[in-house]
Amino acid sequence: AAEVARRRASADAKVEAVGRAVAGVAAAEAGWAALCRQVTVGCCGGGIVFVTPEMGRWGSVGGLGGMVANLSRALAARGLDVTVIAPAYRSLASEWADASELAACRKVTVALGRERCAVEVLTDRHDKVRLLLLRSEHFAAPYKGRGGGDAWHALVPAVLLARGALELMRELRMTPAAVITNDWVAALTAPYARARGGEAVGGGAEYWERTAFVHLFHNLEPGYDGTIALPAQKGEKYDPSPAEPLAALHQLPSALLHDEGQAGRALSLSRAALLASNAWATVSPGYRSQLLASSAAFAPLLRTFRAPFACAGGLPLAELREALVTYGGHEVAKRELQRRCFGEAGVLDVPLLCFLGRVCHQKGVHLLLDCVPALLEHAGGRVQLLVCGQADGGDAYGQRCAAQMRALRHAHPRHFWAAPWRYFTDGALACAGADYGLMPSAYEPCGLVREEFFAAGTPLVCSDTGGLRDRVANYVEASGRGAGIVFGAHTHRSLLDALQRALRLYADRDHYAALRANAHDAACDVGETAWRWEVELHRLCACLQLRQSDLLCGEEAISPTISPDFGRRLSM
Repeated sequence: AAEVARRRASADAKVEAVGRAVAGVAAAEAGWAALCRQVTVGCCGGGIVFVTPEMGRWGSVGGLGGMVANLSRALAARGLDVTVIAPAYRSLASEWADASELAACRKVTVALGRERCAVEVLTDRHDKVRLLLLRSEHFAAPYKGRGGGDAWHALVPAVLLARGALELMRELRMTPAAVITNDWVAALTAPYARARGGEAVGGGAEYWERTAFVHLFHNLEPGYDGTIALPAQKGEKYDPSPAEPLAALHQLPSALLHDEGQAGRALSLSRAALLASNAWATVSPGYRSQLLASSAAFAPLLRTFRAPFACAGGLPLAELREALVTYGGHEVAKRELQRRCFGEAGVLDVPLLCFLGRVCHQKGVHLLLDCVPALLEHAGGRVQLLVCGQADGGDAYGQRCAAQMRALRHAHPRHFWAAPWRYFTDGALACAGADYGLMPSAYEPCGLVREEFFAAGTPLVCSDTGGLRDRVANYVEASGRGAGIVFGAHTHRSLLDALQRALRLYADRDHYAALRANAHDAACDVGETAWRWEVELHRLCACLQLRQSDLLCGEEAISPTISPDFGRRLSM
């Protein structure tokens, strides 16, 4: 009887142990299930915020504003909650005032050094995208002070946009899943969000611990990389004193903004963004490869991230092509373009070549202008060229090109046209009417003009660089594949050879028809771009949530003033 009782007690204990084990497994499974739901459902659930110096028709001076406008609309169309925060520049008041019915919703007080600045917030909603414009006397004009100007006036808009965006989000109780900061003017957003102690902004690092910050480089070349040169130094050695008043303005740790030993020379806003963001991205895979292979100052920091994101930029093709239909097709548009530029009825069998963009060194306009006389001689005068872009009155390169354009227009009035003294407003007509689009860029991170030409079925003559390398396949006559004529070396001879080949293919009806068909099919829709961005943002948010779930070991911060959950540690 005693043995039976002992065995019964042992069996009961085993049953109880098994019950506890089963309950433990069930609890663990429930925990993992909850974590999976949190990762899959919670990703991007708090919405996405773009902090940008430009925004579509509310104020753009380049391709950045158009890219942000198109991408934000496409993400919103996919069901995401999207907000865009941008400056309301005084110089572009007519643009953002005419774009929509903006309403003043509140004022935000932002610290600028030791002073407090009141920023008025204008709001609107367009195509499901919430737009918040920050109006202040300090937002006078885009990129004021860039390229060797006054360091103070170059830094103030960057500080005000970053601090203003964070304070506004906190006041509106927004806790976005991801904040995408665009180029150097918005580069200080993540550094302020990650800062601790006296540098903290918008609730401090704890408020933003569940937000992934992604810094998007649209252009990281010299002059566009967010390097603000400090005033000239006295004597042979660099004196750090000019940095002191700027330090009082930005109030960030010196190690974020200065390379070691460079404190008296320049401030690097892009360096601060890289050190404080969870990830970086850029506007094309080709430009990403170019940046990672570079020997420039930022390359070592860029290479510390494991998986920088990049994808081709697209356009709302259905909307764009619907607008192009109003021009009546390629031949009708070509005649109208020739009439507007040359004041006479168009000649359809004469190839019409068109450059569309800013007149600046990046775009390689000087190469094209140098080729004009030789190309006209080669073609026996049976070619017309248009340079549709404005030259900056304060840019020596632009003014040199403008003078050369005037001389060419005077010498060849029926074959060359340009009006560099004014903004060209017929871009869609130029894309529809041109026989070839010209993009002889020295470097081209994205090149959305490429997609505008492709949307109209217009092939390109372009250089082999950046985003053009990704999206423009060189035409192969044997197979009939390719959407353009691509040249490698950025030289006068290479471009001239490419232009001459373009004229030869134009004269062959079958080859030129294949080129136009290929260009039409090569156009990229922004919906695909948005899908790729959404997948990447889900990945980053999942990495962030997994790290905060204690599944991954904590890591120490490089700087005691910066939160440990930052930078390349989340680029998995």
